[in-house]
Amino acid sequence: MNKDNLTKKASKKIIDGAKTPEGMSAIGGAVGGGFLGGTVGIVGSFAGLTIGGISGVLPVAAVGAGAGYAVTKLIRNRNKIKKLENEVQGLKTPKVEKKDAEF
Repeated sequence: MNKDNLTKKASKKIIDGAKTPEGMSAIGGAVGGGFLGGTVGIVGSFAGLTIGGISGVLPVAAVGAGAGYAVTKLIRNRNKIKKLENEVQGLKTPKVEKKDAEF
């Protein structure tokens, strides 16, 4: 498999994933998280020496993308979740009370 073919397949999968509602909300979450993370700086220190400021864009954008994807999945599947919860409730057996046996 050559490099060009691999690149084409990877870009096609990314574009196809971005067309889904989950992909769109993940992109939106990443953009929103990146915007908010741009104002947050993460500064690391080692033994009291400041290593340097690292932009907070990437970690906050990753969290935003994950949150956007998860919320969209949850909203799209809420009917299935409710149906499964009702089935679980129906499978639970009621408690049987013990009655005093007469001898």
